[in-house]
Amino acid sequence: MSQWQPIETAPKDGTRVLLWLRAPWSCVEAAQWYEPWGVWITDRAFPEPDGEMSGIGRLVPTHWMPLPPAPEVSHVG
Repeated sequence: MSQWQPIETAPKDGTRVLLWLRAPWSCVEAAQWYEPWGVWITDRAFPEPDGEMSGIGRLVPTHWMPLPPAPEVSHVG
C-alpha cells in the first residue's frame, strides 16, 4: 500500500481516498473532495438542521493515501 502523503498533494478531482483526520478525531475516513462546497466529504455527509450540507472541512485532514485495490473475488463453481 502507498505511504501517507501531505494533504496538499491529495487529488481534488472527485477521486475517493483515505484521509487521516487530526485530533480530536484521530481516525481514518474514506472521502473525496467536493468542489462546489470546497470541502472533503464522506458517505456520512448529512444535511444540517438549516438544510445546508456539510463536509469534514478542508483543514481537518492532514494526510491522505490512495484506497487499496478491491479484493479479488473467486467464483466457486
